[in-house]
Amino acid sequence: METTSTSTSMETTSTSTSTETTPIESINIDVFADLNNDEKINAVDAGMLLSIITKINTNQQTSLSDEQFQALDFNHSGRPDSADAAFMLIYSTKINTDQFSGSFSEYLKSRS
Repeated sequence: METTSTSTSMETTSTSTSTETTPIESINIDVFADLNNDEKINAVDAGMLLSIITKINTNQQTSLSDEQFQALDFNHSGRPDSADAAFMLIYSTKINTDQFSGSFSEYLKSRS
């Protein structure tokens, strides 16, 4: 009696995609917080952020990249919210009344 053995080899290729988030420490918050690009962080930027937040809360499309979304979450709540806009307003007030003279990122660090 003759025995025949047959083996079949299959090659499996798997592909994985990973999305890496940029560590918050490496994001230039001062650039991202200046939403209208006038080199100031003030009530105009806070108002723009509130408009973005409204779109987020009503599931409307925004033009924010993942990096921008993360950078605008100053209080690290998981997404930009009205408290983040309040930080911008408080900072602007302190700058305009000479109560603070540093950058916005320095202001945020001083609050920690």
